Amino acid sequence: MICHDEALRWAHSGLARALSLCLGLASALFILVGPQYIARGIEELEHGRLSLLMVAMCLLFVHGVGFRFRSLVMQWLISPLVLWPASVLLFFITLQFH
Repeated sequence: MICHDEALRWAHSGLARALSLCLGLASALFILVGPQYIARGIEELEHGRLSLLMVAMCLLFVHGVGFRFRSLVMQWLISPLVLWPASVLLFFITLQFH
């Protein structure tokens, strides 16, 4: 079993941060280059899902540049164990409900 120290050490490794940064860049490109995949028009824009996707994108950038929270709870919430699956899930939910 992996203890929390090992998991957090892995979460702050260079590879994990690079993957977070790549996921953040992919999310930003998706939002900027393909807005037609989010909504057909401004009247169909679902602000709740888009807001969550943008928060996830920002948190991916925060983790990707190496910022560490002092709080252990926040370190776990912004760790790749939580952030990556949540970001991918939000991405597919945004695509599915279009």
